[in-house]
Amino acid sequence: MKNFRDKLSPREIEILQWVAAGFSSRDISERLNIAYATVETHVEHACRKLDATSRTQAVAEAIRARLIP
Repeated sequence: MKNFRDKLSPREIEILQWVAAGFSSRDISERLNIAYATVETHVEHACRKLDATSRTQAVAEAIRARLIP
């Protein structure tokens, strides 16, 4: 299994945790007081690093890699 912990930034992991909890990018941006576009960028980067084609797949890969519970 690839070591994604070294690839994903702490913020990308945090964002994926919020996504896994069912929050939209808009909700996450409001909770973290960051721009919506910033959340989308973190999700996009995480997807690319995890070789995922969707947010759902990125979350599944992050869970599989034990990056998020």
